[in-house]
Amino acid sequence: MEDVPCGLHIIGTERHESRRIDRQLRGRAGRQGDPGASRFFISLEDNLMRLFGSERISGVMDRLGIEEGEVITHPFITKAISKAQKRVEMYNFGIRKRLLEYDDVMNKQREVIYGRRNEIMRSENLDEQIKRLAEDVTGNIVGRFAPDDIPWEEWDVTAASNDLESIFLISFDTSALPDVSVKDADKLGDFFLSRALEAFEIRKSTIPPDIMVQFEKMIMLQSIDEKWMDHLYELDYLREGIFLRSYAQKDPLIEYKQEAFQIFSDMLDDIDRSILWGLFHARLDIERGEEKGKQRKQNVAVHQVLNAYSTPTPKSPEARVAEARGGTGPEDARKRLPFKSERKVGRNDPCPCGSGKKYKKCCGKASV
Repeated sequence: MEDVPCGLHIIGTERHESRRIDRQLRGRAGRQGDPGASRFFISLEDNLMRLFGSERISGVMDRLGIEEGEVITHPFITKAISKAQKRVEMYNFGIRKRLLEYDDVMNKQREVIYGRRNEIMRSENLDEQIKRLAEDVTGNIVGRFAPDDIPWEEWDVTAASNDLESIFLISFDTSALPDVSVKDADKLGDFFLSRALEAFEIRKSTIPPDIMVQFEKMIMLQSIDEKWMDHLYELDYLREGIFLRSYAQKDPLIEYKQEAFQIFSDMLDDIDRSILWGLFHARLDIERGEEKGKQRKQNVAVHQVLNAYSTPTPKSPEARVAEARGGTGPEDARKRLPFKSERKVGRNDPCPCGSGKKYKKCCGKASV
C-alpha cells in the first residue's frame, strides 16, 4: 500500500480582525518541510463580516444566485475579507496611536522630573540650586501680589512679606525701603531675594557642611517624590473625563495637553516652595544637642533621686549584723525582723538592706 503523506491540518472557524493572527495559525502547519494544510470557514454573521463587509458580500451572493449554506470560494470574497481586516487594523492602529499621544505627555513630564532628581543625586553642592529656587519663589510671590498690569497702589506688599516670612522664617519688612523701591516691582523683588539668601546663609551656619548636603538632598528628593505622585493622580483624573470636551466641539487631546501643561507648571512651583519650606522648618537632631544634653542631665538627676529613695546607702558588715541582732552584744540578739520597702521587690532583685545578696536569700526568707 502506498504511503500517503500526512501532516497538521489547521481549521479556522472565523477570520480574526488582524491578518497577523491568521498567518500565525496557518504557520502552525507545514513546518520544517512537513506537509500541512489550512482552511478557514466564515459566516456573514461573524463580527468582522457583520461590521465591515456583510452588506456588500450579501449583494454579490444575491446577484450570483448562491444559496444559503453553500460553500463560497470566489476570489472576490477573499479580497472583501482582506479589505475588512485592513479597515479593522486601521481603526485599531488609530486607537493605539491616540493612546500613545496621551502617554507622550506624561513621558515628557517624567523625563523632566527624573532629570531633576538625577541632577540632585549627582551633585555634591546644592547651594546654587537652592539659590535658584529662592529666586524663582520670590519672583512668583512678587508676581502674584505685585503684578505689572495693575497700579502699584493696589499691590499687597504686606501679604507678600508675610508669605515669604512663613517660608524663610526671617523678617521681610519693607518699611525701611525708600518709596521708589516699594513702587518698583524689580527692586522689590531684589530686596526679597537678598533677604531670602541672607536667611539661607543663616540656616547654613547652624548645620555642619558634611550634614548640610545630605539634608538638602533628603528635603529636595522627598518634596519631588510627594508632589510627583500627587501629579500622576491628577493626570489620571483629567484623562478620565477629558473626552467630554468633544461635546463642545473641542479636540480632547489638545485640551488634555493644555490642562496637563498647566498642572505640571503648578506642580513645579509647589515643589520649589515645598523644598524651601522644608529646608527652613525641618529640625535636625544636631540642632537639639544642647536641649538633649540638658534633658540627659535632668534624667540622670531624677534616676539618682529614685535610686536614693528606693535603695538605702550600703552599710558596713558590722552595722548590718548589729541591726539584724537589734543590739551591740550577743546578749541582745533577737529574732530578725523582715525589711519593709515602699515598693515591691522582686525575688531575684538585690536586697534593699544592702547585704549584696538576692532578696529571696536575705530578707525575703523572713517574709516566707
